[in-house]
Amino acid sequence: MRLHPKRILLFLALLFSLSAFGGMADTPTLAPTPAIRQSLIGAWRLVRIERLGPDGPITEPFYQAESDGLIVYDAAGWMSVQILGGHRPALDTPANRIAPSTDQSHQATKAALLDSYYAYFGTWHVDEAASTVTHQISGALYPDEIGMRYAQHVSFEGDRMIFSISDLKDGKLIVRRKIWQKAAP
Repeated sequence: MRLHPKRILLFLALLFSLSAFGGMADTPTLAPTPAIRQSLIGAWRLVRIERLGPDGPITEPFYQAESDGLIVYDAAGWMSVQILGGHRPALDTPANRIAPSTDQSHQATKAALLDSYYAYFGTWHVDEAASTVTHQISGALYPDEIGMRYAQHVSFEGDRMIFSISDLKDGKLIVRRKIWQKAAP
């Protein structure tokens, strides 16, 4: 049986008007409450990053225990994150130099700085039912991340926000957790 397009449109219009005006009062609401989304908005300071395996804590290969960072979510759907490694070498700022240095030690220090800093920005959205937040990257320190999407489970404990990602590596479950605390204004 083939339905005529006008009948389909009439059916959809009727369905919309019934739901919009309460004609389907016993139908449950499907839209989740925006509890997670609203809770994310603001600035958060990094407390720590953990990697946990089946035998306990695992050394994090990129971040050190003394890492610092800030993640910001705004109500319009934009976000940015910056994480600094704990032991960053000193280097003159570009404004203090007349020309780029070709000195080998200077180049090695620049590489160490890159390896101890992480940043990107973009848009974000929440799946309330799955308790996940997804970052859609628009710009990043590492150009190959542009366009990528990072989804992570999010939970809250008091004034702390916890991101968790679970992976299987060599048949073992590894959980990475980033613990953030709401930043005071």
